[in-house]
Amino acid sequence: MLGLNGTSHEFSVVYGSYPGQDAKIAVLTRSMLQVMIDFASCIEVPEADIAEGRVYSAQRTAEQIRSFPPLITVHHGAAPPDDADASVRYRNQWFWIDDRDPRSKHHMAFLMIMFSLTEGAPTQNAPVVTVPAR
Repeated sequence: MLGLNGTSHEFSVVYGSYPGQDAKIAVLTRSMLQVMIDFASCIEVPEADIAEGRVYSAQRTAEQIRSFPPLITVHHGAAPPDDADASVRYRNQWFWIDDRDPRSKHHMAFLMIMFSLTEGAPTQNAPVVTVPAR
């Protein structure tokens, strides 16, 4: 299926859509921006914000939702949520991930791990203290 060399015991993973050699596996990854855009498309937004042009909301059919379920479900409402795993207030609205939604919690944790992996090194190193030893 992958067109790999059956006698090889080692394979290189390379970026791209075509490996070019039978000892390489090509992987076409997404940027963090693309991942965030995919996640953002699953956020429930107030109808007033859509009507005022503050936000774009992709309308999906029931068949599309069944075929491609949302990666994460972020609810919204005027009142603070009772049982949220994470919540934030923005423009007098509350947005949250329900604590009883393991799929959304899992994907949010994955996103946070990916962000931590892409963070750069701290710009300032801790001071070095030298203690003389005898």
